[in-house]
Amino acid sequence: MRIPIAPLSFGLALSLALAAPGMAPSAGATAPPVVNEPARRAGGPLPPQSSQAVGWEQAMADLAVDASGGVSQVRMIESTPGFDDRFLGALKQWTFKPATRQGKPVASDVFVVAIYRPPVLYNVPTLGQSPRRLGTAADDAPYALNMLTPQYPPLGVGDGTVLVEARVAADGTVSEAHAAGGVSGFDATAVAAAQKWTFRPARVDGTAADAYAYIIFGFRQPVQPGKGKGR
Repeated sequence: MRIPIAPLSFGLALSLALAAPGMAPSAGATAPPVVNEPARRAGGPLPPQSSQAVGWEQAMADLAVDASGGVSQVRMIESTPGFDDRFLGALKQWTFKPATRQGKPVASDVFVVAIYRPPVLYNVPTLGQSPRRLGTAADDAPYALNMLTPQYPPLGVGDGTVLVEARVAADGTVSEAHAAGGVSGFDATAVAAAQKWTFRPARVDGTAADAYAYIIFGFRQPVQPGKGKGR
């Protein structure tokens, strides 16, 4: 004998559908975490070198990057007198992929430092002035504590400038570094030096976090006493 089956009520059918595998999260399941990403440079010029400089040139700044990726302000931390105009002029033109918090673009600060060598072969004191302190570093960006300056490469030719993008881990070490712009032939020396830097890490909501820092190394071809450049 065939037994008739009563139709399911709408409420019961809906309950069974939601309980089916893959149709709804199980009790106690949590949503995947939202990854926060630091601001990352997209483009812009590097500060030009000066053929008239006889000493070391150095500058540090925090760039205030808005939620659209533009630089709204360059806050100088320190600079060698005479270098700040070239440094500022270039950095104001930089653009970024903005930082994200909870998946949304937000404003943040990015640390940038430039060290330009004089035309000498070794890391020795030269003529010129020391950098002057101009401001304080932002908490939400890394800040360089120990900086290794690369020597002029033995096989280098002419002058060169290299931009190194360094990802600074929450413990202040450089977890990744690569040449993001500049003259080839100097990039390996620049990256090797940047990998040995240490930083005070960036802090997001009071917690140490990964962030990008940008290191610009300038190389001037050494001039031997009694000889002109390039001879």
